[in-house]
Amino acid sequence: MAKRRRKREIREKKIARRRFWRFLITFAICSVTLYLTYYIFRQSFEPLKNFTATITANLIGAFGFEARSSGNIVFVDGFRMEIIDECVGIFSSIVYVSGVIAYPSSLRSKSIGIAFGVPTLYVIDIFRLVILAVVGVSNPEMFDYVHVYLWQATFILFIIAVFYVWVSRYGEV
Repeated sequence: MAKRRRKREIREKKIARRRFWRFLITFAICSVTLYLTYYIFRQSFEPLKNFTATITANLIGAFGFEARSSGNIVFVDGFRMEIIDECVGIFSSIVYVSGVIAYPSSLRSKSIGIAFGVPTLYVIDIFRLVILAVVGVSNPEMFDYVHVYLWQATFILFIIAVFYVWVSRYGEV
């Protein structure tokens, strides 16, 4: 009895290791493929940066600040913020989508995960930009800290949280 249980445990560990390595390799391949695709077509994302700047300026203006955008630049009460590629959720979406594709689930589940997760990360990124603009206006010496340290770590947590929500609802393992 103990011998059979030990064999089953060893077999389950092998299966778990195989699944882990399959996930990791698929994740890496997807990430590299999506990053390369992005770099090849990165000029196509200029309108997204401009759109993001417009949405950000409009939202900031709704909070009573004097805000406007010009191209991919947001101006808020004398503070200037440039919307670059990293500001539109492309890289976080690449990581998230790679995780969804690599995770063992049906094509339908993956589609739901991507359709739910990418827009969610974009909305969170807009929220991040609004907060950064407010920090830039109200406390400019804290802008770099909040931008580089606080929001980088926080956004990683948001990616993990969105992925976790998807896995807990649609994951099939």
